[in-house]
Amino acid sequence: MLAKPNPLQRVVVVGRSRAGRAISRGLAEAGEAAVLLPGSATWDEEGRSAIRAATLLVVAVPDRFLAPVAERLAAALLGSAAPRPAALHLSGARDDSELHALAGVGCPTASCHPVQALDGSGSAPLAGVVYGIQGSPRGVEAARALAVALGGRPHDLGAADKPLWHLAAVLASGGVVGLLSAARDLLVLCGLTTAEALAALGPLARAALEGALERGPEAALTGPVARGDEATLAAHRRTLAERDPSRAALYEALVVEQERLARARRA
Repeated sequence: MLAKPNPLQRVVVVGRSRAGRAISRGLAEAGEAAVLLPGSATWDEEGRSAIRAATLLVVAVPDRFLAPVAERLAAALLGSAAPRPAALHLSGARDDSELHALAGVGCPTASCHPVQALDGSGSAPLAGVVYGIQGSPRGVEAARALAVALGGRPHDLGAADKPLWHLAAVLASGGVVGLLSAARDLLVLCGLTTAEALAALGPLARAALEGALERGPEAALTGPVARGDEATLAAHRRTLAERDPSRAALYEALVVEQERLARARRA
């Protein structure tokens, strides 16, 4: 019985973005060397040869360029007698249909989104990261192999789940940063510098995040909503109305979410 071909035998990462560099670096550290090509420039003959010889194409470009780059890759593959490579992209919100041009020339396609901010410098670890994977059967197989090689944990998704998956990642990253920005600005109104405000919030924010991750948000919830302290909530609303009314809607949305947690804890 013939062994299944290894999709990581010849990986080409297309796009020198932070994500592209991070994936390329992670593969090299795992002993799976990858060719890193630009996503925006015209490829020379060496680059086109690497594309035609690839067993896996990783398209690591911004979402709006996925379809155009896929079209260029499909054109580069036309006329090649080599078996078609699997192709995947790293977008969180988009599914594998962005690579329809590659599917049209016979490439199995997938999307493979890591729940991690990839910076290309190696400072963001890839080991233990969960990868949301969706696509055709052979495309998913290649994406799962990539995730495992990077030390990650693959999780299969349906195409309809991709925007929700990405939204969760955004809330846990940019959403947290946005909350810290609002809290910092309130302390600046109290007379601290921005650096002093962040230093003051650091221990509290870290303890809250670690508690929520270790024990669950319901158990980690503290503050006036958890205590049912309506007088303090009213004072918060009054001071926001007077001193920073632009954050009132944010505060109310967070109160609603904390009330949901408090009810769940009491149930």
